[in-house]
Amino acid sequence: MKLSTPSSTLTRLANTTAYAVGDLVADHATAGSVTVPTLAVGKVGGRHYYIPRIRLTTDKTSGMGAINFTLRIWSSTPTYTNGDNGAWAVATNGNALLEEYTNNGFVQSADGAVAIFTPKVGEGVSFYLAGTQTTIAWDLEIESSLTPASAQVLTAIAEVYEVS
Repeated sequence: MKLSTPSSTLTRLANTTAYAVGDLVADHATAGSVTVPTLAVGKVGGRHYYIPRIRLTTDKTSGMGAINFTLRIWSSTPTYTNGDNGAWAVATNGNALLEEYTNNGFVQSADGAVAIFTPKVGEGVSFYLAGTQTTIAWDLEIESSLTPASAQVLTAIAEVYEVS
């Protein structure tokens, strides 16, 4: 199996409006304007992949220790009924959900924080990217109350194994 560690970032809005449990963390307050981040998991389509863990880093320098998220990966980009800080609710492509991952807090440091996300159920997801598809989408739903940093950057780094 070949291992790769693709990454991509989500930069949230330039405000510090507190999140409630179940809110979408996104780059735009308007549902139709949310840009869903993607991970380049392969160089060619027509392959099987496996993702057992995902790391999430942030540049927020305090207050992340007890914060939990659900990080979802999708075979095609979902759309939402709300934007950032609204209730997480998928409008389209809900059938493209591949897996849900969760964390148990972050390790906080003076220059940011990091968390390891593992599957909510099982040991990860195996999936097939057909044709020329080489990317998957990811999103975040907050499971804790959080006052974010303005323009906080969150970076997902997936542990991707090409299995065939």
